[in-house]
Amino acid sequence: MNRQQPLDWFEPDELDLCERCGEQAGLRIEEVGTFICFGCGYIRWAGGETVVDALQGRIAGSMAVEHRILALLERHASLAYDQIAAHLDEPPSTVRSALANLRDGGLVEVLTTGETEAHSTHAPMYWRLTDAGRDELTRRGGA
Repeated sequence: MNRQQPLDWFEPDELDLCERCGEQAGLRIEEVGTFICFGCGYIRWAGGETVVDALQGRIAGSMAVEHRILALLERHASLAYDQIAAHLDEPPSTVRSALANLRDGGLVEVLTTGETEAHSTHAPMYWRLTDAGRDELTRRGGA
């Protein structure tokens, strides 16, 4: 496969000036109101704007939290999400999102312990590694 730079995919007259960096390196997709600059990584769409570096940072940050969760569960067997958040000093919403991604990937599973009080059942949820989660932690370089 020929691995060219994205700018090499287009003729100069097919690209627009980027309002952020001023280079003629932007691709405008009128049908969806999107602009992507291959020079500086600026992306604008009808709902907002960002840069590629910010997106990559979010992905890397999310993966780092997921790795830390796997390592923590390896050490503690099972924990509730609020315990995980406290151990990692991460916002609960970040931990819940990371746990959902890990669960969807088959790397963690939910354990519930039911308690009956009157006619209501309160089921605390605890998270633990699956065998696939242990394998992934080893693949990523351990705890």
